[in-house]
Amino acid sequence: MNKIYDDFFHDSMILNPDWNLYFQIPKYKKYQKVFKNYISPKEIKKQKDFYKKYKKLLDKRIKSKSYKNYPDKIKLYDKILNYEINTSLEGFKYNFEYMPLDQMENSIVSYMIEASGEAGSLYQFETVGDYKDYIIRTTQFSDFCNQCIKNMKKGIKKGIVLPRKITIKLTSDIEDALNSNTHYNKKVPPKLRKEWDKTMEKHIVKPVKKLITFLKGDYLKASRKTIGLYDVPNGDKMYDYAIKVNTTLDNLSAKDIHEIGKKEVSRIEKEMNKIKNKHGFKNKSLKQFNEYLNKLPEQHFKNKKDLMNTYKDMQKYIWKNVMPQNFDIPIKYDYLIKPVPKSMELSAAQAYYEAGDLSGKRKGIFYINQRDVPGMLRMDVESLSLHEGNPGHHYQTTITNESDIPMFIKMGNYVAYIEGWALYSENLGVYEDDISYYGKLSSEMFRSVRLVVDTGIHRFKWSYDKCKKYFKKYTPMSDIDIDAELDRYISLLGQALSYKIGELTILKLKHKYKNMNIKKFHRKVLENGNIPLKILEEYFKKY
Repeated sequence: MNKIYDDFFHDSMILNPDWNLYFQIPKYKKYQKVFKNYISPKEIKKQKDFYKKYKKLLDKRIKSKSYKNYPDKIKLYDKILNYEINTSLEGFKYNFEYMPLDQMENSIVSYMIEASGEAGSLYQFETVGDYKDYIIRTTQFSDFCNQCIKNMKKGIKKGIVLPRKITIKLTSDIEDALNSNTHYNKKVPPKLRKEWDKTMEKHIVKPVKKLITFLKGDYLKASRKTIGLYDVPNGDKMYDYAIKVNTTLDNLSAKDIHEIGKKEVSRIEKEMNKIKNKHGFKNKSLKQFNEYLNKLPEQHFKNKKDLMNTYKDMQKYIWKNVMPQNFDIPIKYDYLIKPVPKSMELSAAQAYYEAGDLSGKRKGIFYINQRDVPGMLRMDVESLSLHEGNPGHHYQTTITNESDIPMFIKMGNYVAYIEGWALYSENLGVYEDDISYYGKLSSEMFRSVRLVVDTGIHRFKWSYDKCKKYFKKYTPMSDIDIDAELDRYISLLGQALSYKIGELTILKLKHKYKNMNIKKFHRKVLENGNIPLKILEEYFKKY
């Protein structure tokens, strides 16, 4: 019964060999020398044929007379596989490949970081053979660079192009990476240095320079002045698809999400005002209260060491005061806490989690950005630790990796489940200090504003200034941070919707099944791994 899952996973790994840089499964290491030009017509056809093949096989199985006798678990896994196949096939209706790059999903800069072997690179340079494989791998990278130009030229003809401000940011990022020799690897074995440098020059430097020239010239001229997807042919349907992919629910429209966001913003604002008023700021604004909190000496860290130790202490506190009361699924490894590498501080988020590999050799890491320690606040420590560590990303991912569920589910990337769970986890904090709870509410407000602004940009034709004013009204974020967020929403279609919609879906299930023991409830949410929310809802309804 599991053969179809094993075959699907195996064929997926051959089709997408870069996935093994994350999984680190020994038998697929031989494919590390392959760099797929995944946006070429040839590769897109292969991907489409792959999904059609497994749709046919799965449909045949589901329609068979014996299917009624299949175990419930197998039927559940089939539902997940069927969802993955159908959603992927639907995506081929839209020409997303005509916009193959943006400042958030920048395969050019990512490859240059990877080539360096420095922090942020998942490619493992451990043996001479690894360097030889990478030389072969890089000879294929120039094809990808040239394909980006070809696809973007098609996009110009079809009117499917990036907004002008995103083109400028994308070009700047690529140019900065090239000028700073980001791809330089200082650990190349001496006997390979000459061949390595020659390959890098021919297959990275030259084609990237060509791409930069194209982006600065023809593409920038053709880039659109508007920021929303509504302004490209078939843009509304493309955004509807993005909503579906990023919420994994079928019953939500852009208008629904926009209104949900507004309601959440209003609710959270009332809760924040209660805390503000309690602290003697009844006749003052939230902005004034935020400024007061920012000036409190006790809210700030003494230095980088104090920052890291505070997060390590919170890790222990949560393990003792949150986990035993709410969970009964053991995990083998806890997460490590490390600073974001110096070279990545300016571009990286305030904090993020990087999952470990399947074997446990590479541990999960909670990275904390130390670029602005004076500007960081203690009130964010508890909610951020719950989100990135336990019971958020680390706990959820580790349970999945250590389970015996099919590999195709482990390789899934249903962001609404992943980020929804992490945001839900923030609700499980102790928050003995109401200022820490205020920090949690600030984080929640940020995720709710996202719902309003993302749909505002892509469906309701909001201008950049209108989006910025909305952010300023409800969050204490700086202009620089708001600009970075808005650029993200413009590029990563609908991704910002996943956090709050995911959390609300889990909270709705929790309320619906409120008579269920809390440990059992959490086990039911986590035991099948990272799955579409619509299937999670069906699972609860059935079991």
